[in-house]
Amino acid sequence: LAEFNNKLKNSKIAIIGLGVSNIPLLDYLYQMKCNVEIFSDTKIETDLSKYNYPVYEDGLSKLVGFDIIFRSPGCLPSREEIKKEIEKGAYVTTEVAEVLKLTPAKVIGITGSDGKTTTTTLIDLVLRKSGYKTFLGGNIGTPLFTKIDDIIIDIDKNNSLFKVANSLRALVEVILARFALLVIIVSNLSIKFIWSATELYNPWLSLVKGCNNANS
Repeated sequence: LAEFNNKLKNSKIAIIGLGVSNIPLLDYLYQMKCNVEIFSDTKIETDLSKYNYPVYEDGLSKLVGFDIIFRSPGCLPSREEIKKEIEKGAYVTTEVAEVLKLTPAKVIGITGSDGKTTTTTLIDLVLRKSGYKTFLGGNIGTPLFTKIDDIIIDIDKNNSLFKVANSLRALVEVILARFALLVIIVSNLSIKFIWSATELYNPWLSLVKGCNNANS
């Protein structure tokens, strides 16, 4: 964690999209006095005046010359502006990916079209009742990036980190990057939430293949 923090302090950082996880990430970077710029395709409703960081609400046209790019799950790395930065050596990641890299805890990933929150809540309650210390994050709970110190400190007590991914695509990215998830749970998948059958089946097949490769 110390090595990662040192890297953050010495990098030019872009945050693309401000959601459940990226606001606490922004606070984390601000506390460390990092060099940050914020990007969005739409108007940001959150008051960001206290940060005094450059904010661009007209897409990624000014995404140039960054060392680290934190993107929201909805912003695909296939966007041309991001691909150009990758070619120049930028490190592109997400809050979820960095948490999973840094934590030594066991991880449960949950995704699907409907039922994520209910499934997550029930499993979290079962684990807590069984004596596990859990950390609930993703769409619900506390953004885990802000809890990584606590997770590392507590892991010696036979704890379980409990993580719910924001989307099927986000969980696929986690698996294909070879992060070790103890359990993967997929609730029902509905095509009404995506653009096409391909958007549904390709990530699903990648998830199954990735699980086999990662021994999940």
